[in-house]
Amino acid sequence: MNDFLTSLPREAVMTAALGAAAVALAVFFLLYARQRRVCRQIGDLADRMNVCMEQLRTAETAAEYAGLWQQMEDDAEAIAAWQGRIRLWDRSIDLAAGRQRVAQLRENYQWWLRDAMERQKDRALHEVKTTYRNSAQHKAAIYGALAEDWEGVSHLFSPETARFADGAMEEIYRAAGAGFERCAPFIPAPRPGEGSRSAAVEEKLAWADRMDGREFEYFCADLLRRNGFTDVDVTAGSGDQGVDILAQKDEIRYAFQCKCYEGDLGNTPVQEIHAGKEIYDCHVGVVMTNRGFTAGAREAARRTRTLLWGRDKLAALIDGAE
Repeated sequence: MNDFLTSLPREAVMTAALGAAAVALAVFFLLYARQRRVCRQIGDLADRMNVCMEQLRTAETAAEYAGLWQQMEDDAEAIAAWQGRIRLWDRSIDLAAGRQRVAQLRENYQWWLRDAMERQKDRALHEVKTTYRNSAQHKAAIYGALAEDWEGVSHLFSPETARFADGAMEEIYRAAGAGFERCAPFIPAPRPGEGSRSAAVEEKLAWADRMDGREFEYFCADLLRRNGFTDVDVTAGSGDQGVDILAQKDEIRYAFQCKCYEGDLGNTPVQEIHAGKEIYDCHVGVVMTNRGFTAGAREAARRTRTLLWGRDKLAALIDGAE
């Protein structure tokens, strides 16, 4: 090879070397430009997430609060997905601090939700007692509008928030002088088996509610191991095709997607795990959550033969691991 190179004219060797260097430099700048573009996208997401964080504290309605929260969660997930795929060259984006703030917000989710509801209640009481004190029709409309707004986000309520909602609606009802139909209570009736959970299981469920997504995945993996599953493996997180955990039991291979949310899951996780199950050559796909599932998710699960493991199943696994 050396003899071949020395036999070439010096100008040809130099031209080839310069051409290779130019190609390498062009590739480098293309990659650098892509990294910078992605960093800008992450920066925009982080800025929007920070705006949502600030607005959460002053949300005027429960529905506004829930919408801001969902936007912030979506942006946080998008940032995490990008971070897993590229090396960040722009160190001005402090993603660790952003994740920490989101974790702190999760711990205070119900407190700030009740703050927004308190502001709604105070406005409704003011209108009932002053502006529309002589109009039974307007007072009934104010009461009904608030009940409808809160009903739309009631799936997000903790038991304490549900009790607050019931107390607030009763206060407004009495201030309005009654004369119209009360709304249904927000404190749900206990589901089968829920009332018989031990204090230890309830404590573990409350602990799980405060986890971030990755913590919840490892929590679920540990529960599976302690309930007889083998070859339990938590996937890398990036490029996982929607599968968070792979496991086996009785020669059946399972693919799990784990979601720790404040409310019920829709059909997107069902679609993702159905596709991911095929990619990982598993027999069964499972969506596992600390909450419940919407009607759309249940219908999608029925059509795709996906298992839905909600709060009751999670409690059973916790109980089985004790």
